[in-house]
Amino acid sequence: MIVAAKLNLLVSTPETSTGIWEESHLVRRILGTCEEICGQEGETRLVFLGDLRLIFLFSAEPGEDGSSQERRANRCMGILQDVLLKYYNIYIDWRGGKRVTELSRLPEAYRQLATQPVAHTVQDLFRITIDQELQLITAVSGGDKDKTGRILEDIFSLRDRRKPLEGEFSILMGDLLSLTMKLYQERRIPFPEAEQGIAALDMNRAREYFARLLTDLINTESGYREFSWAVAAAIEYVERHYREDISIPDIGRHCGMNSSYLGTIFKKETGTGLAQFINRVRIQAAGMLMLIKKIPPTQVYEQVGFRNYNNFFNLFKETTGFTPRQFREQVSAGWVSQFHPLRKLSRAVSP
Repeated sequence: MIVAAKLNLLVSTPETSTGIWEESHLVRRILGTCEEICGQEGETRLVFLGDLRLIFLFSAEPGEDGSSQERRANRCMGILQDVLLKYYNIYIDWRGGKRVTELSRLPEAYRQLATQPVAHTVQDLFRITIDQELQLITAVSGGDKDKTGRILEDIFSLRDRRKPLEGEFSILMGDLLSLTMKLYQERRIPFPEAEQGIAALDMNRAREYFARLLTDLINTESGYREFSWAVAAAIEYVERHYREDISIPDIGRHCGMNSSYLGTIFKKETGTGLAQFINRVRIQAAGMLMLIKKIPPTQVYEQVGFRNYNNFFNLFKETTGFTPRQFREQVSAGWVSQFHPLRKLSRAVSP
């Protein structure tokens, strides 16, 4: 049985940004994955035609009829589709053909298969395109809120012409969430917890949700200023090690600087003392765990680096204005996007 397939890149990577990746290491890994999975279905051959097009040839097992062979091939291609999507951000669009009893008939069978309409395209599956992804990245990086809104409008308007099939809307939400989280992470800005039930949102509410996320990102980044390399290194160290029993001398040694002097310039540049910053990072982490994962205060304090519950209780109330219990009962998940360990966030710069 012959199966024609086309690989569709969903998210750009350094290997694919040049547009000429037919001989890249990524393609070789993908083809190796295809061979490994389909090779488990008896005698299966893979032909790479270039331009990200492939042919799979599934041989029939002894006594196997056409229907059984087709089901086996479809099952194998379904597994392959899931694997490529999960590990490579690649969607494989494939179509199964008929059984071919003679090798000489393969070229004609493939030509007939290639002209058949595709049942499900990447757009039908509500995937954002590479061009749309790059446009959003460029608009956000340039601080252009109007352009960002227009791009989101285009993304959703194309998909609002019919009611999504089951699972399609969730795929679009996943793509946009992944991209938005990546933009936040690259700018060292805490990402607000995703809205509960986002997969059930309608098109208009989802468009408003992502517009708000990206607008908030642009607004926050516009208020940044650059820190010195030592302060940036201290911030990074605390963010990575706040769960541990760290001290200001530890941070000073990491930065190669006298801890007293480091504390002085940290307070001067950020407006926040270094010890206070450590506590605020831990308070933020505790708040997120209590709101998002519903971890009780008596368990959360040790997970974020506090060694004494009373100390955690007092600092939490002083910092947030709530006792841990009041916080869990009265505060919404929106707190995550509003609370920052520093009064004014910054991007780190190299020395």
